[in-house]
Parts: sequence; C-alpha cells; structure tokens
Amino acid sequence: MIDPGVIFSLTVPGAYAATYWPQGGDSVETIVLIDRDIQLFPGGYESGVAEKRTEVVLRFDHVGTVQRGDVITLPGETLTVEDEISNDRFAVKVTVK
Repeated sequence: MIDPGVIFSLTVPGAYAATYWPQGGDSVETIVLIDRDIQLFPGGYESGVAEKRTEVVLRFDHVGTVQRGDVITLPGETLTVEDEISNDRFAVKVTVK
C-alpha cells in the first residue's frame, strides 16, 4: 500500500515528507510545508528588505508543542526551529535556520 504522506508530498507544492526531532523526545514522521526566502519589509513595501527567512508549517496532531532548537530533517537537509510564529492547535508555523 502506498503511504498517503508520500502521495501528499508529491502533489502539494512545497510539501515534503520529514522527520521531526523534539528535544529529549522520540522522532515523528510527518509532512511539512516549506516556504523559503520570505522577505520581510519592516517599514512597508517602500523600504528595503530587512530579512529573508524560511517558514515551516507542521501538523499539531503530529508534533504537539514545538520548541526552539527542535530539528526537522528532510532528505539532504536539516532545519532547526528558531521561533514559533503561530499555533492554532491544528497547524504550527515556525521559522527555521
């Protein structure tokens, strides 16, 4: 039987099968959505770009509470959680480095 997570990661742009590694806990297989090179404009669009960052969305029912320093691994890439942006108990959005 084909893993639904693999099908999802192949059909949704920016979705990837990943492993989430919480600090001091067991790893969790999950699907993440990655949005790379987000440009932040502190003074509106007429100012220069102050920061570029990468944001990752994880399913809350897979990962629960996310903390700074937790790790997300994908084939050929390791991302470390910097900050939690939002958590509505369905999806958790974080910045990573």
